[in-house]
Amino acid sequence: MYLCAVTGVMNLLAFIVCLYFQQWFISGIALLLTIRQAIVLPKWRKKKTGIFSGSFNPIHIGHLALANYLCEYEGLDEIWFMVSPQNPLKTKAELWSDELRLQLVELSISDYPRFRASDFEFHLPRPSYSVYTLEKLREAYPDPGFPVKEEELPETVRLVHSPVFEISSTFIREALNAGKDIRYFLHPRAWEAIKKDNIRL
Repeated sequence: MYLCAVTGVMNLLAFIVCLYFQQWFISGIALLLTIRQAIVLPKWRKKKTGIFSGSFNPIHIGHLALANYLCEYEGLDEIWFMVSPQNPLKTKAELWSDELRLQLVELSISDYPRFRASDFEFHLPRPSYSVYTLEKLREAYPDPGFPVKEEELPETVRLVHSPVFEISSTFIREALNAGKDIRYFLHPRAWEAIKKDNIRL
């Protein structure tokens, strides 16, 4: 990686020197090499991907703010919102449909380029266990930035100090069922979709 960076700098210096002495052909080659180096260099750095798995029943500003914080302050390049079809600690009756929860996630994260919505767990056995999901992710994406094995899991988990958001999806659902206007607890696009379809548990 350092060799690539040094080579890129040398190419750029060669371009400037050749340009100064009006060596147009040579300076053109140096510029092309510099551009090529700029394209190749980022590939040496492995992207850091965070997996945010949850029911998102529905997704709310607490989820979004926490993920935003992790990207901006904890060094993650992107976060995948892994919509869980069935959390082992929750009954299916409590959950909105898989498609609806995924749709609300997609609407809520569409304007932030470092967020991704994922239905990966929709295609796995239910209920959804994180350890099994991580193992399947490792098989599907052998080099994405989160190579995890079950026996290595403790070493890959680290504690981060983030703001605390006292908001829950249960509170959101109960408020909606009670007819409360809680638009500021949800992303505007999610709120509009919920109101449009009059969604209730």
